[in-house]
Amino acid sequence: MSKEVITTALLVIATVVAVTIFAASMLPSVRDLLNAYSSLTNKLNDRVRTDIKIIFIKVNDTTLTFWAKNIGTNRIPLSLLNFSDVFIVSSNSSYHFVFSDSNVSYVIENNDGDDYWESGETLKVVIDVSLSSDDYSLIFVLYNGVKTSDVFSK
Repeated sequence: MSKEVITTALLVIATVVAVTIFAASMLPSVRDLLNAYSSLTNKLNDRVRTDIKIIFIKVNDTTLTFWAKNIGTNRIPLSLLNFSDVFIVSSNSSYHFVFSDSNVSYVIENNDGDDYWESGETLKVVIDVSLSSDDYSLIFVLYNGVKTSDVFSK
């Protein structure tokens, strides 16, 4: 009888130790999974709340100017605009510009004085580029992958 009690006690102790080791090894993995899920959720929330639209494009011999409206609910920090891309593509040529290039300048025309491109505000972008006569597509891509495009001719 005492052998059975000792055997049962040892089995219970071994089970508790095994469960503790298993739980201790799984907690970091669960924590990492939770952090990854939280990060993904924040990125998706940022993309869902971001929406922009090109409202006008003007082109002359040496510059291309376009205006874009923030029509989403996301407040975009001006510091993140430097990570935006502009692609100008025709059947014969293609151009790629980033906002941090020296030949790209931008300003929020109806800014309320803060450092954000907010809903309803218009961004004016001027790019120093000489385009030949052709039909073009202008694609504006923000830091988070949200994009808009429009077609124009020169």
